[in-house]
Amino acid sequence: MSTFNTDKALLLYNKGLAYSEISKKLNVKGSTLRMFFSKNINLGKIKKRQVTVRKKLKEIRLQKKLTQKDVADLAEITRAYYTRIENHTREPSYRVVKKIKSALEYENDDLFDIYKNEEKI
Repeated sequence: MSTFNTDKALLLYNKGLAYSEISKKLNVKGSTLRMFFSKNINLGKIKKRQVTVRKKLKEIRLQKKLTQKDVADLAEITRAYYTRIENHTREPSYRVVKKIKSALEYENDDLFDIYKNEEKI
């Protein structure tokens, strides 16, 4: 098993990076990361939290009478990317999370608290 900075791997994962992105940043095989994550964190709790975030995203967007394209344009991302984030098929980076919060004019940290107070890498 290759060695890598496990704290950095967890931080990147919590910021929403995919295994492939983390493996590139840390220069480690994706299969090694999956084995590490499956043994060291409770993926069920993380996935449940992520689904809750996505539901809240949609709820806020609809309350503001915005389309997915409206939010994407305001956040300076593609509509397809935003749709994937909302449908939980893509994890946003820390930078994109900040852009979405700004686009939705959402000030509370409860929606994106898994990203709160994390350093940029």
